Amino acid sequence: MMEGNMLGCEVHFSADEFCREKARGYLAGWEASGLQFLTSVEHRSASYRHGWSNGRDDRLGKQRFSAELDYMLADAALASDMARTAT
Repeated sequence: MMEGNMLGCEVHFSADEFCREKARGYLAGWEASGLQFLTSVEHRSASYRHGWSNGRDDRLGKQRFSAELDYMLADAALASDMARTAT
């Protein structure tokens, strides 16, 4: 999750932290009851949103992309998150 801390400073994440974000998103997507992307996750990191979509898809038994493309999208989400938090 990319948001400011209590002092209003930007929070910076490492690649490992974004991997944990992706895992948290996956679990949330797996547990979500709706089919559509929830507005409550729109403000989350790209890694979280990628995980959420995969969790939802796995719960529904629907695969949107090939595994190869999904890995590429995961890498792109991580790169996007890292670029947004670079100093």
